[in-house]
Amino acid sequence: MKSLRIKVFLGVLFGLLLVTAVAEILLYRQAAAFAEKELFSSLRKYAVALTDAGYANSVNIFTLYPDWASRLKISPEDRSQFFEFKTMDGQYITDSHNLGGDSLPHVGVHQGQRLIDYGNVVLGVYEHQFDIFAEGQPPQKLRLIVADNTDFIRDARKSVLRTLLLFTPLAFIAAFLISLALTTATLSSISRFTRQVQAYSRTNSRSRLRLRSFDKELQPLGEALNKHIYQLNQHTNLESKLLADTAHELHTPLRVMRKELDQLMQARHSPSELALHAEKLDNNLSGLQTMADNMLMLYRIESGNFKPKIEPVELSSEIEAIAHPYRDNRKVDIEIFGERTTIPSNRSVVNLIITRLLKNAVQHANGAKISIRWESGLKTVELHVDDAGAGIPESERESIFDRHYRLHGHKQSGTSGTGLGLALVRLYANSVGATTLCTGSPLGGARFTVLFPVEQEVGVLTDNADTSSTQGEAA
Repeated sequence: MKSLRIKVFLGVLFGLLLVTAVAEILLYRQAAAFAEKELFSSLRKYAVALTDAGYANSVNIFTLYPDWASRLKISPEDRSQFFEFKTMDGQYITDSHNLGGDSLPHVGVHQGQRLIDYGNVVLGVYEHQFDIFAEGQPPQKLRLIVADNTDFIRDARKSVLRTLLLFTPLAFIAAFLISLALTTATLSSISRFTRQVQAYSRTNSRSRLRLRSFDKELQPLGEALNKHIYQLNQHTNLESKLLADTAHELHTPLRVMRKELDQLMQARHSPSELALHAEKLDNNLSGLQTMADNMLMLYRIESGNFKPKIEPVELSSEIEAIAHPYRDNRKVDIEIFGERTTIPSNRSVVNLIITRLLKNAVQHANGAKISIRWESGLKTVELHVDDAGAGIPESERESIFDRHYRLHGHKQSGTSGTGLGLALVRLYANSVGATTLCTGSPLGGARFTVLFPVEQEVGVLTDNADTSSTQGEAA
């Protein structure tokens, strides 16, 4: 049975029928108990009245008045069929003269009440203990046992049973209708939820499902769907960005390469001219390869698939190794300041960050001085890369980390590049818990600062992603 509606309906129906059955049993037992209570209450009143309808004679024996029946102050229907007076040790005194020589059983050493079989009938027996007093005689304790036919209890049970037999079919019909109504009401929220999901699928909407109108039991499911929708939207946005970046970045190098090929095909060239055109094509292909690597790395980081391993990184040796090729070139003046410092980060990520920042400084300093320095603080190690270039306007220092951003109204805006370098620097830094800033430099140009945390737990592997493949991607 895979129908939720049938399961809910049968569950509610069986529950209501069970409650009805328990209620009927309790009602039947309560009616019988009430009838017994009424019987024994009548016997108790009758016993008290009988003790007032007698006296103690000269030898301290309890004797009924000749008109004891008229002295009873209870209605005739309350009179018991049987009564018997005995002493506490069981000595017979008198009875109602309709016992036929039999003796009524006493309830026990204490006064009480119970039902007993007496011949062909069931009697309700009540025992009453009292004292009699005679002048000059010590008080004597007596026992009065009264009994009555339990037809009253039997009739009460039959009456309740007839009522219940009449009520049971009606209760079943009512339970069926109530179960149907409750099932419909219970599943209406699921139906609304289903309709909203179907409408969402038809419209291909990217908004979240509205959960306020649903019961709280369905809200966890809605929240899970909303989380899934959010993740799908994130992946869709990343894929859209990757497509847009690809179209944006491929346009210029492909156009340049097409121009070079057209020139090669339009005329005959000397070997040196062919070599020059081939070099240009090779440079453009290298740029395309770098651009493709950058975009793939952007997608990998933003999709959450890049989780570097935190490890000790000696900062000064990394910086010296990265700056060495530029210093050998002797066309760039690079100054390095800082003591040997080890930070908890990722060697590949740190290498990529420094390489891209240094490449950016070399590209925009136009041969001017470049400075790399780092300072250790209580919570962070601050790495500064300064250049003596034209600088970056304060209003654009945050936007410079956006992909494809170019400085507006600035002479550097025409500088070649993919426009992804600084965007990757910030994403790389974020992946190891670092922060990136752009400010003015004491050298007159731009200062790029990376704040590496010093309190990360070394050796915590947040993902099984292989970061070794990122080395060398900062071409």
